[in-house]
Amino acid sequence: YDKESVVADNSGMIKMLEKSLLEEELSGEQKSKTYFAIAVLESESRQFNKALESYDMALAQCTSASDSAFILMNRGALKAGIIDFISSIESNVRTLSLDNAGTARARVRDNVVSEYDYSDAIADMRKAVELLPQMPYFHYNIANLLCKNKNLPEAVAEYTEALRLYPEFQEAYYNRALIHIYIQEREKGC
Repeated sequence: YDKESVVADNSGMIKMLEKSLLEEELSGEQKSKTYFAIAVLESESRQFNKALESYDMALAQCTSASDSAFILMNRGALKAGIIDFISSIESNVRTLSLDNAGTARARVRDNVVSEYDYSDAIADMRKAVELLPQMPYFHYNIANLLCKNKNLPEAVAEYTEALRLYPEFQEAYYNRALIHIYIQEREKGC
């Protein structure tokens, strides 16, 4: 995996797709799918703001409820990914200081706990569920973000809904069990 070559490849694909938006007579749905493809490529290249704009353009052109649901789910996942990316940077911030001898020392911040709000990402995913409620993975993804937002009772409900829709969903059973154990409901978790 060579990140620079992926970014370069994506950049070429993005330019080609953008050119097709300008030069070709595309229907609204075709434009929506093209913007969606651009957003995915921009996300992969860590062009987060551009990707969010492209998801917005894809939604604006989309007339299909199921396609809109997938665009919303992907936009929500991108928003959550941005938060995770920022938190990973912040958790590795080094502080430079001088010791008594005047020597510079670098250290990672001590025991700083930051809280991050995934509500905007969850809202996109909830809109997706409104459009396509029978998708168990949508409920599962919402549950995962609710856990990150420390909303465990709602997360349990979303995992339960994912399991109702897809009873063989092992990851949902596992995550729901972990929450039950964490909140001291061991008999439900085991």
